[in-house]
Amino acid sequence: MPQWEYRKGRFRYEFMYLGKKYGSAGGKEGFKTKKEARAAEAVRRLEVEQMLSPSPGSMGFLEAATEYLAISKRNDAVKTYKYKAYVFDCFLTRAGNVPLKNITYTIVESYLLKRHSNANFNRHRKDLSVLFNWARKRGLLQINPCLLIDKLKEDKQRRPVPSHEEMERIMLAAGDARPFLLMLYHTQARLGEVLRLRWEDVLFEHRVVVLRTRKRTGGEQSDPYPMNQTLYDTLWRLWEKRKSEEWVFPNLATGDRYRQRPKLMRGICKRAGVPYYGFHSIRHYVANLMADSLKVSTKRISRLLRHTNIRTTEIYLGQEMDDLRETVELLDKKQFLEKSSHESPHENNRKS
Repeated sequence: MPQWEYRKGRFRYEFMYLGKKYGSAGGKEGFKTKKEARAAEAVRRLEVEQMLSPSPGSMGFLEAATEYLAISKRNDAVKTYKYKAYVFDCFLTRAGNVPLKNITYTIVESYLLKRHSNANFNRHRKDLSVLFNWARKRGLLQINPCLLIDKLKEDKQRRPVPSHEEMERIMLAAGDARPFLLMLYHTQARLGEVLRLRWEDVLFEHRVVVLRTRKRTGGEQSDPYPMNQTLYDTLWRLWEKRKSEEWVFPNLATGDRYRQRPKLMRGICKRAGVPYYGFHSIRHYVANLMADSLKVSTKRISRLLRHTNIRTTEIYLGQEMDDLRETVELLDKKQFLEKSSHESPHENNRKS
């Protein structure tokens, strides 16, 4: 057996790989149980195999990241692509251009532990894991080292949502950007989906607009969305005065479409005299409006938001606590009898 009890209550492990013997580094203490020794052996074996086993090539991290980003640039949204490039650059700066086959979980974990927050740790772990999975599928890596690193706990903060009064002030201050915000409002679309909207996706005769999302696996997917009268009128006015035959919201300076609109919402909020809210806050605002004021069911809101998991919709609406509150309030209907609001049972005994 590779794990054995070398003294009472203490275990070690040992294995051979390519003619060389490897043993536990537990020193005199060893491991408390055979299960711990077995787990430590599995991790150590993966490290040794990855560092020493023959590999189809000796591609470095930089070369692998460059190849992967070339694909990401074609598949992912601009914001996603840029953030992945940032993560890879941070890792490269910290760890150097290590050959992929020599990257162990300890190297990756050492880098991640220097990130400034648990949320940032998890985000970088996720993007590095995507790269390593890509490399593993191409035979450049035997195992994804991120699989041996657990996510850290992080405090989830709800995105700030404007009040109804703030939303009115934002719409009034939008000016020429009002049709753009109305599109976001009446479709609950994501920013990238509206920026990618072509006139061929606006089907006036069917009163349908086709939103193209990249949030799911399998590449870009199309979601038909019904137009209400306000959205129909807004898009028809844009069509009559269109300045591009291709894009609904073109960048007139380039003749192409916008990739991002980083300053637009900040300027609108400043003119409206409200705190800064991002474009995605409009999506959250409408979801909460439908749930709270219009009493639309969570299932239907989930379909309108085009979520593949209703759990995501519940997070949008902050319904977890509401559901629990309704449940615990049922206990109010089952109260214990009280002899008096001022006397305890001990006081009654003394009086008798």
